[in-house]
Amino acid sequence: MIIITIIVLLLVYQIPSVKSVVNNAIPKMFLNGILNKKFDKYAYLNENTTTSENYKIIKLINRFNKKPILFDRINENFIFTGDSGYLTTIRKVNNKGEEIDSLKIKGALDLSGIYFYDDYFIDWAITGNKSKQKYDTIINYDTLSKKEFKNYLSKADIIDYTYASGEELESGWSAPLKARCYLKIQDKWMVITSKKMLKELEKDYETDYYDIIMDNKNLFKKNVDRLVPLKNSKALSYSSYDWKKQDNLIFIQKFNKETYIPWTYSINGGRGSGWDGTAYFQWIHKSEILNFKAYTFKPSRRFSSLSPKISIYYPDKKYNIDLAFIHLHSGPESKRSFSESGIYVLKNKRY
Repeated sequence: MIIITIIVLLLVYQIPSVKSVVNNAIPKMFLNGILNKKFDKYAYLNENTTTSENYKIIKLINRFNKKPILFDRINENFIFTGDSGYLTTIRKVNNKGEEIDSLKIKGALDLSGIYFYDDYFIDWAITGNKSKQKYDTIINYDTLSKKEFKNYLSKADIIDYTYASGEELESGWSAPLKARCYLKIQDKWMVITSKKMLKELEKDYETDYYDIIMDNKNLFKKNVDRLVPLKNSKALSYSSYDWKKQDNLIFIQKFNKETYIPWTYSINGGRGSGWDGTAYFQWIHKSEILNFKAYTFKPSRRFSSLSPKISIYYPDKKYNIDLAFIHLHSGPESKRSFSESGIYVLKNKRY
């Protein structure tokens, strides 16, 4: 009879709602053990108190989407971009980790550092000028011979390609209506545009127009990669990353279970069942240790790794910039609070 009762209880426990109630009713000390007193000193990053002997971590931005952080190779500034389809605030941070300027704008920032529009451009990202500037010349490609077109290309210091927004197709894709070629000649920007250029470039150079736009090594691209996207630390980008491995530069020393969440789903995305809780991190930067705590999710799936939803971005070592950015994500798969989510900078205390 006892065995049957145990089996029934185990089966009932597998019901998500029951499991959630039971798990959350168990005293925390039985779930996690007694928390080491040293962790009492760990603060959330948004408290802006995390420090080591020479470094500190402070919050820069409350919200930050998955758009890249761009690095200006010339000015050594960082540009925090936004969604091109909406009016967003773009931020500029210098190589000391200080925000030095911002701009509310809608549109896509090109890697040449320019916001290109139909009849004007804005080069704030690299010059700080927020005004709309007219193109020196706008030329219809259909009026040019191929020789004249190539002559413009040869004179240009910077060449970039894009295309105008297109009509909606039945397939759901948007077809580009006009190819656009931007050329900077003697500090003046001009545009060559037309439907015909789109087709002829694809035909003459035996490549899709999208490849002409994206391939910076293409014959007709010049100096357009002034802005370089920072890459998330490679290890952190893998789902197999072992957050508890103490040999890593950043790892979790302790995870504290707090609330059991059953499997959820919504139109905005979902996640499997598991524990919401607090993880206690150690981050080693330049041989110095910075300790902090952060929201973390632990999937209930066996052998699944802890999921703190954290990204870290380092500047290229060749620039010798002594800082790093850490992004604490939020979203359907993460119940991190608004106050904790955002992007932070680890920088020298001298600044």
